[in-house]
Amino acid sequence: MIRGSGENGEMTSMDWIALLGLVIGFENLELNVTQDSIDKQTQELQKELETAIQDIHNHLQEQDMKIDAILDWVGIGEFSDDSRAGFSKNSIPHD
Repeated sequence: MIRGSGENGEMTSMDWIALLGLVIGFENLELNVTQDSIDKQTQELQKELETAIQDIHNHLQEQDMKIDAILDWVGIGEFSDDSRAGFSKNSIPHD
């Protein structure tokens, strides 16, 4: 049993406040550890997302180069992004 600092080992209000402060300190420590863990997980997730986005970007660049090669092969040639917006099936020359 916990002995207080009062007469006959009774718990005083200061003892209760000290005990409450200790409990709050432990709760705060737990929250800090949990928050640190969440921050690390968030950083790892952000790195994974950045890698995925870069992979998608690289894949789209590769696909764009393949499309340009196909358009060159069919005789349309290179054109700007502005003219690409108006591109349709009807603009491809048919034999």
